[in-house]
Amino acid sequence: MLGKEWGRNLRGMVGALLIVGCSLIAMAVVIILGRNNLPASTQTPPIYPRAQQVTIRDTHQLLRGTIEQTYKITSFQTGDSIATVRAFYVDALNGEGWRPSEQAPDSNTQRFLWFTSSNPPTMYTFEITTKARADGGTDVEIKLNLAPGL
Repeated sequence: MLGKEWGRNLRGMVGALLIVGCSLIAMAVVIILGRNNLPASTQTPPIYPRAQQVTIRDTHQLLRGTIEQTYKITSFQTGDSIATVRAFYVDALNGEGWRPSEQAPDSNTQRFLWFTSSNPPTMYTFEITTKARADGGTDVEIKLNLAPGL
């Protein structure tokens, strides 16, 4: 009798371990595949709702003399304050998984980073530069790195 009961318990434990193991593998796959699904903002930045005189252009820059990076530059004006514009982009980018960066070219610029889970990871950058206008509005330039990191 003891052998049969032990066998049933062993089968039950093996079954439970298989279920847990398969669940963990499925969760890892979802996380990895989900993280490589790029948010739309890695290709086209969200446009501020009260943006006026919007211009969008692509530009190319040589890095280290041989590596070409492509950027999408979006410029616009708005009658809203710098704080209001920045709050919009912080909320929009955080909602898509972008991470704020401590490093920025100057005090007028906020930089955000987005990484894939590939090995090595690919990095995207999103920089928003805001400057106050004399009329209380804001000039905005967004620089989106379209070429994945190096």
